[in-house]
Amino acid sequence: MERSVTDKWTTRDEKGDIMNEWSTRSWKGESDGLRRRNDGTGETWHHKIQVSPNGSASFVDSRRFYTRDYVIESETRNA
Repeated sequence: MERSVTDKWTTRDEKGDIMNEWSTRSWKGESDGLRRRNDGTGETWHHKIQVSPNGSASFVDSRRFYTRDYVIESETRNA
């Protein structure tokens, strides 16, 4: 799933000439995945990122690795 938003503002004078123009962008994105192997192991992942209108970005990257005996979970974020 992904969502994108762009807002643009333009200021014009009485003649129609552009005096000021600026835009703000923000977006969010997510993705998930699953991989199974023939030896009974596998992994899942979930990525989520968000860019705010002021340009700062934050993300979360979660992964799980499965074996027959245990699960390893890893999470990376810069929130």
